[in-house]
Order: sequence, then C-alpha cells, then structure tokens
Amino acid sequence: MNNYLIPKKEGVDLVYKSGGLGCLYIGVGVGLIASIIVLIIGATLGTFKGYIGIIIGLIGVLFTGGAILRLASVLSKSKVLLKVEDGYLINSKNRVPLTEITDVYYGWHAEKLSGGVFQNLVVTTTNQKKHYYSYYNLIPDHIMKQLVEEYILPHANPTCKMNWEKKRKNSSETIKL
Repeated sequence: MNNYLIPKKEGVDLVYKSGGLGCLYIGVGVGLIASIIVLIIGATLGTFKGYIGIIIGLIGVLFTGGAILRLASVLSKSKVLLKVEDGYLINSKNRVPLTEITDVYYGWHAEKLSGGVFQNLVVTTTNQKKHYYSYYNLIPDHIMKQLVEEYILPHANPTCKMNWEKKRKNSSETIKL
C-alpha cells in the first residue's frame, strides 16, 4: 500500500513515513559519533598523524552535524515534502509550473553539495533553470518514479516526456549489458 502519495482534489502530496526518519537519524548519529571519536583520537597522536586525524574528524563533525541540523529544521515543519497542485510542483522554496518543465530526474547528483548527501527531484524549466526538491532519502525510488510518471509527466512540456522516455530506454539498455 502506498502511504507516501496522498491524493487531493487539486493534486497530490508527497509525505514521508516516521519509520524511515528514525533510521536516517540513527545513521547520521553514528557518523557523528564516529567523527567525534576520530577527532579525539587524532588529538592524542603525534604531530602529523594528529593533524590528519583532527582534520578528518572536523570534516566528519561538520558534515554529519550539518545533516542532522538540516533534517531537524526541515522535518519539524511538515510531513509534506512536496506537492503537485493546480498545475504546479511546489515545496517550501520552489513553485514551478508543470508546463514549463523540460527535464526531470531523481536521485543522487553532483550539481549541488547537498545532492551527494540527500536525494533530490531535479527539474529543468524552459528557461534552463534547475530547481531541486529534496526528499531527504525518505522516499523509495519506485514512489518517486510513480510521482513523476503519474503526476508530473502528463502535465509537463512535451520535451520533458521525450527526455524521460530517452532516459528510461538508456537505463534499460544498460541493465541488459
């Protein structure tokens, strides 16, 4: 049963389940604890090894601490991560008309630093501007595929539909190899 996509009269809401949230916090928490341990051990080593340990520990603390703060701030507001409503793709930062979307994909990406930490739904509009809708690794891929195919593509620019089909064809050829 799909509890992630909540149909509404004017569209659909994409919501996360609380169970996945606990796993995400545990993973990031373990990373934070490991980084703190590396930081403490690095301080007790010799000069060169100590500096390397401190640098690695600080990077880990900043990375995982930042991820925890971002998750806490975003997920404390609402369970709705994004909406498709009245012909728009909406989250707290973006409101993009579906008819202007020329390309769409989801998952990890290297276009922004956060794309290596949290998965995103990335849409490109007719003016070549990219909009990022993070779903914080809380939504399974098959749900994102369903969101794109059932709620975005039918109303998107015809170019978007062609790009989506081209990507699906290329990914199936890759799997056969």
